[in-house]
Amino acid sequence: MSERTIKTARVKKINEANRGSLAEVLEKQILIKNDKYRMICFVFEAGKGLPNHTHQGLAAIQVISGEVEMSFVNGQVHQLKVGDVFGFDASIEHNVIAKKQSKVLVTIIN
Repeated sequence: MSERTIKTARVKKINEANRGSLAEVLEKQILIKNDKYRMICFVFEAGKGLPNHTHQGLAAIQVISGEVEMSFVNGQVHQLKVGDVFGFDASIEHNVIAKKQSKVLVTIIN
């Protein structure tokens, strides 16, 4: 099986000079963004990730490499490993924290 590479012109790497609301993200690639959905690839360092947040609509997260923990304010906690795909109601406040360096693909349906 051959490996396909997705090329994108919009890559945002986070460093000390460019922090802000994505301070926990090592790399962010917006693969698709339109009126119906967004597809974003994130790379997180171990112990880092996305703090509590919400989105309108539904979402799915797929773990490409590493392991992440997804926690919801309603008490649900999900351990996700390579190959796992998890769909959820993104309007419920949630966070994503990497257990080790991880790459995830997030799709948000508006």
